[in-house]
Amino acid sequence: MSFTGVTLPDLTDEDIETLERALGKSVDRGWLVQRVSHIIREIVRIAIQPKPQDHRPELQRIARQGRLWLRQAAECHSHSKLLINTNFKQLEVEVNRFCDQIDAIRREYGGAVKAGPPRRRLLLPVFIGEMIGIAKLEKVLPSTPGRAILPTRPPPAFFSFVKRALAISRKVVRTSSLTEAEKKICTIRLF
Repeated sequence: MSFTGVTLPDLTDEDIETLERALGKSVDRGWLVQRVSHIIREIVRIAIQPKPQDHRPELQRIARQGRLWLRQAAECHSHSKLLINTNFKQLEVEVNRFCDQIDAIRREYGGAVKAGPPRRRLLLPVFIGEMIGIAKLEKVLPSTPGRAILPTRPPPAFFSFVKRALAISRKVVRTSSLTEAEKKICTIRLF
């Protein structure tokens, strides 16, 4: 599995057999490999993507510089030559309109930024949701054990399936070509 220069190792036959045993029934292995590989790849991609930058200060700087430039042009000693050779009033209207649009975009960005720590998409619930989808397609009830698993009863198939899938995902991340920092981010955000 590969995306943007990062290579994730392929799932092994042993991994697929482990997932198949956990589900408690035989499944189309090609489909299972494709589906689980895709889920792991997407979860890792989302986990390592950088946080979006806040462009508000840069936009404010551009608008301020545009207005400053207009003021300097209006106060220029060769102002009469500007008025004769150009349509300065039209230029002034257009630059002010452009700066006003930049300010509007900056305010729009400001409305999206909330106080407090940034909210991250929780990847574990997303991963489990995808595993529920696989289990439902294979007609395995997505249930988890009650408060305690008694030693005489095995855990539900879905519970075992998710535990095995998480273990395989950890192994894939550990053996991937991700940097150590990216591996740590994946571990924190998912496992």
